[in-house]
Amino acid sequence: DGTFLLKWGTDGTGPGQFGGYAPNGICVNDSGYIFTASQDGTIQKFTSAGTFVKRWGGHGAGNGQFNHCYGIWATADELFASDLNNHRIQQFTTSGVFVGSWGTPGTSDGQLAGPFDVAGETSGDLLVVDVGGPPSTSRIERFTSSGQYLATIGSFGVGAGQLNAPIKVVA
Repeated sequence: DGTFLLKWGTDGTGPGQFGGYAPNGICVNDSGYIFTASQDGTIQKFTSAGTFVKRWGGHGAGNGQFNHCYGIWATADELFASDLNNHRIQQFTTSGVFVGSWGTPGTSDGQLAGPFDVAGETSGDLLVVDVGGPPSTSRIERFTSSGQYLATIGSFGVGAGQLNAPIKVVA
């Protein structure tokens, strides 16, 4: 109904703080935990009351590091995060343990040129907004949760079936 309930987080680099970077992505999993992704490459986990639980990640190209994390999506047990400039999706447990990553740089079907957001379907498959280029890919790609390419939706443009720089997706 629009009633203000809660806020949390301050400027800084400590637990529960956002270091001058507003969260770029936020999601709530089936267990009620809230996850945030910040441009500094960190993911933070909070209770539904805003209590800090855990923080992981950091800027870089290694496993569990990010070069601009914008989109995250979580189930009760897994968390998937877009890694825009490393051209991949990273997978973690919801406790922050790195599970793996997938994606190869490029603009062909099944490749990622700049994954901006990720969302899960009830089937368990993932939709990934890919906006990189040049030329701009401006598409949504569908993958299994293990990274197997399934389909592409849209292409760059303004006509029917085309997309012009999509940044979010909800399944």
